[in-house]
Amino acid sequence: MFLLTIIIFAQVPIGKGAIYAPEIDAVLGPAGLSDKGLWLCQVRVADGNYGGLLKGTILTIEPLAKTCQLTDGRARIALRPGSYLFRFQKGEYQTVEKRVRIVPDQIAIVNVVLSMPEEVFERKKRKARIDSLMIEGIDRFNHDSLDQARQLFMEVLAIDSTYSDALQYLKRIDEKIEGIITICKEDAAALEKAGKYREAISKLTLALSYDSTRTDLKEDIKRLEDKIRKPKRKAIPKERVEAWYREGVQAFTNGEYEKARRLFKRVLGYNPKHSGAKRYLKRAEARIGLK
Repeated sequence: MFLLTIIIFAQVPIGKGAIYAPEIDAVLGPAGLSDKGLWLCQVRVADGNYGGLLKGTILTIEPLAKTCQLTDGRARIALRPGSYLFRFQKGEYQTVEKRVRIVPDQIAIVNVVLSMPEEVFERKKRKARIDSLMIEGIDRFNHDSLDQARQLFMEVLAIDSTYSDALQYLKRIDEKIEGIITICKEDAAALEKAGKYREAISKLTLALSYDSTRTDLKEDIKRLEDKIRKPKRKAIPKERVEAWYREGVQAFTNGEYEKARRLFKRVLGYNPKHSGAKRYLKRAEARIGLK
């Protein structure tokens, strides 16, 4: 629990420059100062938790049973001489009571510090931190900065592991990432089909930036990189391929089965559908197997 302190300063003569607040006097008594038998009491209420003046404090004065709100945390109040009980209250702050004597020709100066119980203050600090993190996290989520948003929501859960809004947004992040990855993969497939391997890799790399654990994306990138590195086979005239085929047939006829096999494989490398080369290759390999 925080300690509450009240300080009554040395009383000071009124003097000609004294300031009077008629709006307060309208609550507490008739207008006027010494000529009406009223004397000033200056009140200031400090915030023991956040510092500065505690705005909106409710002040009750007994035995007058008069109440006023200290909008900016301070007031000048006109009272008749005597002893009064000042009671200060606000929300979850601890109530403070103080005896104040009003003496003719003097100003009573009352400084009060109000504080919340420690557990209340800590709860409010946690809530304020969570609210701040959630606002920033939602903003990052809406701008597709999903990694940053995830970190902010995880910070919220480090404070309160059951905070439902943070849990819900983490789920939405996972769903959003899966949707982005699906679109990237579809785009990459279309680009690969068009022979645009580098552009396809860029799409897959973007998808991988959202989820670095996806092995399927890594494998697709490697496959495309291999395609880029693989040298393109030069176009060979159809007549040249047919010449290799005839040369292979001659080699087979001459019993040169290994040479024939190499020639038929070369033919099929440029024309996989060449039926003659397929047939002779099978026969040549069978003959080689007999030797």
